[in-house]
Amino acid sequence: MNEFYKQRLKRMQKVLARNLYNVNLILNDGAYDYDIARAMAYLLDDLDNQSDFKQDAKEVETEAYHLAERKKLIHE
Repeated sequence: MNEFYKQRLKRMQKVLARNLYNVNLILNDGAYDYDIARAMAYLLDDLDNQSDFKQDAKEVETEAYHLAERKKLIHE
């Protein structure tokens, strides 16, 4: 795994961890309605088309396909 992957995946991991924590809190009845609304607003913001998360995922996907093709791991 190269530094490009690591950097992007670490940023994605932070987004996923924060949102998973919020969802778990909600499911465990540890949040009020306002907290739930805020948590969903953060989640939607993170997954929005303009978010770094989605861009990072696209970049990692593109790079992974490129490297796999270069290593002849993709068969037509």
